[in-house]
Amino acid sequence: RDPTAIGKCDVVVTTYALLRRDIETLSAIPFRCVVLDEAQNIKNSDSATTRAANRLDATMRIALSGTPVENRLRELWSLSNFVNPGILGTVRSFETRFERPIVADRTSPLAAELRAIVRPFLLRRTKDDVLRDLPPKIEVDRVVTLSEADKRMYDALAHTLRGSIARDIENRGLEHISLSVFTALTRLRQMACDPRLVDPALGAAGTAGDGPAVGAKRGAFLDLVRELVAEGRRALVFSQFVQLLTLWRRDLDAEQIAYEYLDGSTTHREVVVDRFQKGTAPLFLISLKAGGAGLNLTAADTVIHCDPWWNPAVEDQATDRTHRIGQEKTVTVVRLIAHGTIEEKILSLKAKKRELSRVVIGSDARALEGLTEADIRVLLGNASDGDGEVERDDGAWAEGDEPGQPAQVPRPLDDALATSSRVLSPEFAILVAEAQRFLMTSGMPKARLAALAEIPAPYVSRLARGEPFPCSRAVADRIRRKIAGY
Repeated sequence: RDPTAIGKCDVVVTTYALLRRDIETLSAIPFRCVVLDEAQNIKNSDSATTRAANRLDATMRIALSGTPVENRLRELWSLSNFVNPGILGTVRSFETRFERPIVADRTSPLAAELRAIVRPFLLRRTKDDVLRDLPPKIEVDRVVTLSEADKRMYDALAHTLRGSIARDIENRGLEHISLSVFTALTRLRQMACDPRLVDPALGAAGTAGDGPAVGAKRGAFLDLVRELVAEGRRALVFSQFVQLLTLWRRDLDAEQIAYEYLDGSTTHREVVVDRFQKGTAPLFLISLKAGGAGLNLTAADTVIHCDPWWNPAVEDQATDRTHRIGQEKTVTVVRLIAHGTIEEKILSLKAKKRELSRVVIGSDARALEGLTEADIRVLLGNASDGDGEVERDDGAWAEGDEPGQPAQVPRPLDDALATSSRVLSPEFAILVAEAQRFLMTSGMPKARLAALAEIPAPYVSRLARGEPFPCSRAVADRIRRKIAGY
């Protein structure tokens, strides 16, 4: 802690926390070179860490990062501005000139212009370039089917959140409720993982607390772990939710399955890591935030992502804890996906998010940025809406189509009362009123009405909620006939 000692040394090593604390002393010292490792720590241009780093006096500046763009293109501006101040203008001009146009159109010529500006100062080497002998990586999405009880709890939460978000959009506008949307999506993700994350009293099949049948994904996780243990394999288990790891640790303890554990509160991380590397415990449970970078865990040959998110850069960094130099075995990456839930819907949106930095430097997803109101409705949909039905938005599901399958021949819109996202005729509102009145007075389950009318069950659920679904006049007439004849 003696500042005068710095002048007697060739190399000064410090942490980002101490950089912020010691910046008055460090900024007064002229360095020949400043190197930022894990430079994504300065990705936020407004953070205290970034401001401190930019105050350093150095002839040469180098930023090292495996993820120069994690969530948004502005992060690239922050790193570039540290290395070469002013090269991309001010953050506001960068947002106007590059970020917004490129996000709106990934094929914009501005992407090539930005790439040309940063390329002379960017040395990018992918793992394939450097580690040609690295064993292959196999990625598997293991889809978990929710129980009926799980679906009911998920759908109840989704219904509540949809109403809340709809009111927020109406009152404040979509652009002002990003925190509300993020919170709603997080709650649904937690429910898809384990209902107890939302309410400790919730459980599958009416089981409360820590009963034996809580959550379909929990059961799938334990089945997978038993397989791995029987085969003598070792796995890293990642989750963004520390509480999820805490709950599932109890199951591992009950089954006497050994594991190591690491989250943000873990002290002596290197001891825990070394114990796993040299030990025989089949599992290493790791909080994604605490252990997604900076660890070498090549003793494992399997990675389990318990709650996939749509930022592939973060997911890849976690996987690379074992798929790296020193790994001699094929690495299997397993994502546990709750069928029909927000997790499965995220997978389809995730592909859209992969494009942003690929057009500039190579790989990224911009989390939550660019979500439309339609995207939010899809993400907040019921679990029962994800049973495999393929909905067309260019017409309506009509007589002769197989329920749950796309029509082979598009029906003309003039025969359609509604599509999956739009009401096209006032007759649809009349149908909604008739169906809602019938369901209320008859007490008939929606699934029963779906069977009678020979339409997918999720469409009846939408009808009961007054939401559009692909509906032709022929389908509407058939529903009315079944209601009238009951």
